[in-house]
Amino acid sequence: VKILQKMLQENGRIILIFDEFRAFTSKCGIDGSVLLPCVTTLFESKRYESHTAKKDIRIDNACLSLLAASTTETYQRVFDSHFLAIGFPNRLFLIPGNGQRRFSFPQKIPTDDIIRLRQELQDIVRFATEQKEIGITPEAKAIYHQWYLELPKSVHARRLETYALRFMLLLCCNEKEPTIDAEIADKIIRLMDWQFKVRRQYDPVDADSNIARMEESIRRILAGRNGNGIGKRDLSRAVHANRAGLWIFAQATENLIEAEEIRFEKKTGFRMVN
Repeated sequence: VKILQKMLQENGRIILIFDEFRAFTSKCGIDGSVLLPCVTTLFESKRYESHTAKKDIRIDNACLSLLAASTTETYQRVFDSHFLAIGFPNRLFLIPGNGQRRFSFPQKIPTDDIIRLRQELQDIVRFATEQKEIGITPEAKAIYHQWYLELPKSVHARRLETYALRFMLLLCCNEKEPTIDAEIADKIIRLMDWQFKVRRQYDPVDADSNIARMEESIRRILAGRNGNGIGKRDLSRAVHANRAGLWIFAQATENLIEAEEIRFEKKTGFRMVN
């Protein structure tokens, strides 16, 4: 992280590129490493701080992106307790694909194509730099609002609304349009719906089903207590959270509280809502 901090101080906009995603996940697993919380925080913020007895880390006004190729097996590594507890998986945008043998000797990219692509990219950057504000039409806002309200109650839908807003801005700049219209909003909504399906397809722990089962177990335990509360530790033991996973337990209780089926109080613990 110290190296990353230095790079961000020199240039506040960085894309971390890994040929293998495992290089990143392995570094995150090192004892005492703050790489994972740092990258996770910078997904939604431009600022990160970490202070310990041995070192201080402070990153301000930073824009960080992560791009990496990954096998399915490596991606499944981010579903352990360390990555799940901090919400890292739902900050990834997955693009599945398969490699194919096509060229034994790849040809050199024609110079004309390089010049054309460079010019197109420069035009987009120039537009984004000069365009101080991107508007949105009432029709586009209505499309996004309706989709936002109808997002599935699933862990795989987390932060899709954040991605939708960012992609609408990117597509606007890519097409050099000063306003997000209904067509752009519709394209991005369909992209987010596709991403939701991809997340569910590649979920190695079948999170939604496990969370649903945990929710039902919690309901049964609390329903049998005749309105009496139960502490978090005792409830965790009663539903065997150590087997299903503490993240599953935490998500299940959060969902039930949000749905106003149960409530939690420090003095009495968890109880059913009458």
